[in-house]
Amino acid sequence: MEYLNRLLKTLKYNPDFNFHPKCDKMGIVQLGFADNLLLFCRGDVVSVQLLYQCFKEFPKASRLVANNDKSSIYFGGVANDIQQEIIETLGFMKGIFLLPKKIVSLIAAACRKFLWNGGITLTKKALLAWNIVCYPKSAGGFNVLDIHVWNKAAITSSCGTYAKRKVNYGSNGFTYTMGKDVTYGK
Repeated sequence: MEYLNRLLKTLKYNPDFNFHPKCDKMGIVQLGFADNLLLFCRGDVVSVQLLYQCFKEFPKASRLVANNDKSSIYFGGVANDIQQEIIETLGFMKGIFLLPKKIVSLIAAACRKFLWNGGITLTKKALLAWNIVCYPKSAGGFNVLDIHVWNKAAITSSCGTYAKRKVNYGSNGFTYTMGKDVTYGK
């Protein structure tokens, strides 16, 4: 891992490489925990390619190889077209960040408190049920985002993306699309 660390540190001398905005000041590119490795950079194609090139050099010296089926890439504030280009370049699946129910409930509670009295403490009983507040304006609500529904929609959308993933089986021409039959050819 020390070799990988040294490889990644060389990126700061490459003018085309951009650090992740939250890691720029300290020059952090990677964090490792037990058998997990997190790599960070700005979400542009060139920076991701440079980071991935260093990552691909590592197995040549260590014989440790990442399992692409267990590897994911996560985005924050990156345009969809750039995300798609990066995913196609790397061959990793796009990861989803699931919010635990407890966190979703805390976010919803904070939104309710802020909406009713502009602060984080609830000083009076709500005059309108929260589920009605989340209705669209055309249905008599205030069109406030329901975080529970949003979280479920994000998870469902991501599951649909995984279900459409194609897997190619070498040069024999077989392609398997999750949820469909095996087809011959491309």
